[in-house]
Amino acid sequence: MKTLSSFVLVAIAALPALAAAQATPSADLRTLCPGAEQALQAELARAWHQGGYPATVRVQMRVDGQRVDVGALNGGRVAHRYAVARAVSRLDCNSVVAGGQPVDFEVRFVAPDQAEATTRMASR
Repeated sequence: MKTLSSFVLVAIAALPALAAAQATPSADLRTLCPGAEQALQAELARAWHQGGYPATVRVQMRVDGQRVDVGALNGGRVAHRYAVARAVSRLDCNSVVAGGQPVDFEVRFVAPDQAEATTRMASR
């Protein structure tokens, strides 16, 4: 699984398996939403500190112009999914493809002492 970058508390990885099942391939989060990694990290670090539970939330969203529509959120606790939905809906994105583009990825909430090891394993 490809990790987008190193995070202290939140690791974000693309989901190629979900993209393969769609008629329109999943776009890269970094391409459509510049600064998404930093924005999600800042927003979701607070959720980690409030709950402190490791979790993985799978996200399916669509970017249509500058509008971000959160589709399905799976995994994690309700608090994790709520925090991810709120953070994703605030992303600054832009798609020039008519009808929008799907973006599938997962957010992994990991303990600060596990973040580096998790990121290294995911990038292989």
